[in-house]
Amino acid sequence: MGAAEQFEAIDHVLLLIGEAEQRAREASQELAKSGGEPHRGAALEAASRELLALHRRLWERIAAPSPAVGHVAVDADELTQSRDEPVSEPSAAPPKLGEVNEQHMAEVERVLFELSGARKRAEKVARTLANDGAEQHLVEALERAECELDATIDAFFKSTYFHVPKDQLALS
Repeated sequence: MGAAEQFEAIDHVLLLIGEAEQRAREASQELAKSGGEPHRGAALEAASRELLALHRRLWERIAAPSPAVGHVAVDADELTQSRDEPVSEPSAAPPKLGEVNEQHMAEVERVLFELSGARKRAEKVARTLANDGAEQHLVEALERAECELDATIDAFFKSTYFHVPKDQLALS
């Protein structure tokens, strides 16, 4: 794979991340307009912010010469810490079964799908570039993007599907 093809593949990963960020932002706005559950809107907003930051970091790493990769890289402890932090505050009241909105959950599913697609593409491109002998900083940037996308997916999934209402956190 030549340099042009390498950068085309990386550009595709950046595009997927950008599309997932846009979808998360739009879904958050739609949830707010339609009176969706606040924790889902907050999770979508957090995913949007994380994707925008990931896009920026990947872009900076790709544009940077190889020695700078270590300087802008997020270490594993920092990534784990940010992944394990709650994305939203607990809700004041648990939703009733009849109040769960199918359209809201469909939006959440679409964002998860796009995040997953971006992660898989980053993984595939990193592997392809490594096999083709691409510059190491390109491969490292894509591998880091794949790990960060995985952490974002995990945090988003937990904050939407396994959200615990505030009153269930208190001991009786």
